Amino acid sequence: MTTNRKKTTSIVASVAVQPGNQKELVFDAVEKAMKLAKWRKYVKGDNIVLKVNAVWDKVYPCVTTSPMVIEAVIRQIKKHIKPKKLTIADTDTAAHMHTDTSFKVLGITNLAKQYNVKLVSLTKTKFKVVPFDGLILDHLKVSEILLDADNIVTMPILKTHGMAQMTFALKNQWGCIHDFRHNYHTVLAEALGDINRFFSEKIKFCVADALVAMEGTGPKVGTPIEVGHVLASHDLVAMDAVGAIIMGLNPNKVNTIKFSEKSGVGTRNFKIVGNLPPKLNFKKPNTKQIVLFTEMTLRHMGTQMEWLMFKTPILHIHRLAAKIYNDLWFNFFAKQKAETIMKTRWGQMWQTYLK
Repeated sequence: MTTNRKKTTSIVASVAVQPGNQKELVFDAVEKAMKLAKWRKYVKGDNIVLKVNAVWDKVYPCVTTSPMVIEAVIRQIKKHIKPKKLTIADTDTAAHMHTDTSFKVLGITNLAKQYNVKLVSLTKTKFKVVPFDGLILDHLKVSEILLDADNIVTMPILKTHGMAQMTFALKNQWGCIHDFRHNYHTVLAEALGDINRFFSEKIKFCVADALVAMEGTGPKVGTPIEVGHVLASHDLVAMDAVGAIIMGLNPNKVNTIKFSEKSGVGTRNFKIVGNLPPKLNFKKPNTKQIVLFTEMTLRHMGTQMEWLMFKTPILHIHRLAAKIYNDLWFNFFAKQKAETIMKTRWGQMWQTYLK
């Protein structure tokens, strides 16, 4: 599974979770993956932030980072690094998903209380505009929580994505900038290259959730697919290259990977250590899905139309419509799937955080 694009090769650790429904099995897999990827070489400091994916206020494993993976990382950091401050963070979405609510619904609030870890909705924090000489961005609006962190561990979940083909280690940083980031959707891959280069001095390690991934029209309205692995690496580009191959994608044809590599974030040339992950054939996103299709159609109707639809109060109508669509889709098409997953070993583990 190693690509041969460049001489530089990055290590990506992949560990399969052993059979059973005890969350300690995930803890063991995460610990092994982190050790194989030499995490203590990269994760240091007194102020550490875990950038998770908590983008939905629904318990639908395959959409958000699993609490058992988050707990596993907390345990390792508290045991070995003992930082003065440890924070779990994510941001609200354009479709009126509020992180504080999501943390409670997903069981992350209970987890944070257990370990005395701070929870932060980045949207509610102070932001600072930082000049930046990127491929296309000349500034970024970033939460001071992230700017003040000594180290940020990014913790994505493997999913398909209607605009970017996939969302994994690189796309997880989309939630590190101000919530008007949707205005970069027409240049998503290039913007992600800039964002990841900006954060490259702070984000030096990734622990990724590939227990139950998402196929189809991600990042929300897709279908669960079991992978059963956790991954870890210091190289986010290499991590996404592995994720792409698991999905059945060619890393050389994924623009988010190409532009982040071009920006100097990492290399798509990798070596797997641990357990070889499966090569699956994920269902591809439906690019005509109504929310995505409507947005991109309007954005390509000219600068005046884009300004009117997305930079005036009319934007709030689009945001509310997306929220209603996602909620209706879940209730009509995904609720039963979610209930089915919660009966599997992954769901049984997750249930322990909801009590």
